[in-house]
Amino acid sequence: MASTLRVLFSTPPGLGHFLPVVPLAWTVLAFGHPVRVVTSGAAVEAAARAGLPVVDIAPDLHGKRSIGSGSLDLADSVNRINPAGRSSRQFTEFDDTIARRAIHAITSWHPDLIVHTVGDFVAPRVASLYSIPLVLHGLGFRSSGSSAMSAPPDQRSLLREVGLDAKPPHAAAVLDTCPPSMRELGRPTAWPMRYISYNGGGASPAWLYRPRSRSRVCVTLGTVVPAVAGVGRFLPIIDTLRDLDVEVILLLGGADRAPLGPLPDSVLTAAWMPLSELLPTCALIIHHGGEGTTMSAIVAGIPQLVLDYRDATAVVSRGLGLSLPADAVESSAIRCSVEQLLHEPSFRRVAEEVRMENSALPSPSTVCSNLGELVVESRVSRFVTAEAVRPGPGGL
Repeated sequence: MASTLRVLFSTPPGLGHFLPVVPLAWTVLAFGHPVRVVTSGAAVEAAARAGLPVVDIAPDLHGKRSIGSGSLDLADSVNRINPAGRSSRQFTEFDDTIARRAIHAITSWHPDLIVHTVGDFVAPRVASLYSIPLVLHGLGFRSSGSSAMSAPPDQRSLLREVGLDAKPPHAAAVLDTCPPSMRELGRPTAWPMRYISYNGGGASPAWLYRPRSRSRVCVTLGTVVPAVAGVGRFLPIIDTLRDLDVEVILLLGGADRAPLGPLPDSVLTAAWMPLSELLPTCALIIHHGGEGTTMSAIVAGIPQLVLDYRDATAVVSRGLGLSLPADAVESSAIRCSVEQLLHEPSFRRVAEEVRMENSALPSPSTVCSNLGELVVESRVSRFVTAEAVRPGPGGL
């Protein structure tokens, strides 16, 4: 980007939507351009911790439906995740007050470019209304499509009420962080971009880097599942791994560990830890299928066992790992899968191949330069259009 540009990032409140955009936001800042984040819920605090200026468009909803807060309002969503990996309920209540706050937070700042993620209904339509270039930021291996997400039927009239078109606008560019070999046939054309693993910063415990004689296995169910369903989901995993010659790192997502009872010496627990630091020290990860966790394991180049709360097809098809149905997780099946992943070299080989694919993709800094060209092209287009409609000497 040659001149100074204002770049606005807009996401839904879910951490899975916000955290993947942080590396690009940092890059934009490093290039000397102002950044603003417009979001709500758990993403507000995450943006602040990441050192990004943020506007909270739903301050009244804090603690009610913010992803990562452990709210009981999320119970139905967690228990009824459908095969497509989409929650059956929206992550946050969406009304005219929130929509108007979002519109004001965007338009009052006069951005030159808007970057958003799927599930954001307001920012793309503001971009269309004000002829601001729009970029759709992918979240991982799942396709985000080629344009903004269509609003649910019950929200289309609300969008019209606040002066926005319910029709989804076309994105000038789509950023795709999926490794090439994991892209399905017919995937929309997009700008490839390297996935940077980020799930927050923090001090690493001393034991993370100590010498060890056994393979290390990370176990995580994210933040939502343990908070809503409790830590009981970990028990069959612990029962299996206690009999294997491995060191287990159990990430509890902030949930109370007391119901787990006494744990074997081979099991260490943590409320949370940067996966970018932990996973490179691991031989394997067992997880819930969250896209950020899946991509972090890809960046680390380790095999995966996905407890299929979400679609694990891409991981299994590529040979990165195995999956077990979430409603059929029991000790013998876990043990068989873990031993297979630890001892069959093909899983580690494929994981390393895909890690290298991701590393070879254009960096956020390369993409940042291309985004500047989008803004220039947009300004030229608007100038040409204005010249074309400007009245001649005999006009009005």
